[in-house]
Amino acid sequence: MANFTVSMPGEYENILSLEKFISMLSSVSCTNTSIALTFKENGAFLHAQQEWDWVNGGNRTFILVVSTGDCGWNTYRLPFIVDSASFINATNTADLAAVPATWASVAHTCELWVGNMPTPPPSRIVRRDFTETLSLNFEHTLPISSWDFPLKIPNVTLSAECDNCGTHGSFDFAFHFQTVFFVPVGVSLSLTPNGVSASITPELHMEADLLDKVSSPLIPLGTIPIDGISIPGGILDVGPEIVIQAGASIGPITGEATLSAGVEVDLSDSAQVTVGLTSPSFAESGWDPIVKPIPFTIDAEIKGTAELFVQFSNELTLEALGTF
Repeated sequence: MANFTVSMPGEYENILSLEKFISMLSSVSCTNTSIALTFKENGAFLHAQQEWDWVNGGNRTFILVVSTGDCGWNTYRLPFIVDSASFINATNTADLAAVPATWASVAHTCELWVGNMPTPPPSRIVRRDFTETLSLNFEHTLPISSWDFPLKIPNVTLSAECDNCGTHGSFDFAFHFQTVFFVPVGVSLSLTPNGVSASITPELHMEADLLDKVSSPLIPLGTIPIDGISIPGGILDVGPEIVIQAGASIGPITGEATLSAGVEVDLSDSAQVTVGLTSPSFAESGWDPIVKPIPFTIDAEIKGTAELFVQFSNELTLEALGTF
């Protein structure tokens, strides 16, 4: 569930949702400078005229939130800033001087909470623009299946192949964001694995006549973009990715061979990490990986040693209402 609540506590501001009374309207017409609302009945029009005339006194404004498609061209719930209103009695029409705005510019006091849907959901919760899962997909294969290590030593070659290497499962994501007059007062996020594992079974090809041990620098194998979360209107964008690097060392060694070994790393579904951003805090539990070795094989006689490792790191980008 993603729940976004905007408050307008100031004396000269207010907020109104069109969906609360759209059934009373016969037509809605929106431009980049105005919204014209025609009421079906005279009584509803007179009540709106009495209430909305407030905006014409002094430096007052209110936000009118238009639901998806109500203007015909808006693809998500869109806030309009209304600073004056006129009324045409002959047609029961309220003509509002209104300009579309971004949520980042108008939601100065708000709370955004993203997490699992409670069971049963609160009766006030209505499904609107956001229909995506709140899990981050972790089902990905390694971006490249073979690579060479840059040892730069004559008569020494070291390469690897990994045709069935990748990651599995998903992460459940929760996020809380709260501001008062554009000042963040509460920001935190948490991640919980759901069937998360990584399997690496590379084949290492080597040919060398080497008296000493040499090591390769870390080489990038690419990034795995995890399917992120995006709530329309710039409310929330989460764009994580997994960065993968590999390194190796070889020697002393003499001969030519291909060897294969691997490992599967699992995370417990009970693991959790929570990060507080406004009052910096960090809490984690259950992230010790469960390591399952995959049997070692070699196709030749060889004397020496070789090591290969693949390193995964997570990079998370997050932006909420243009603030983080």
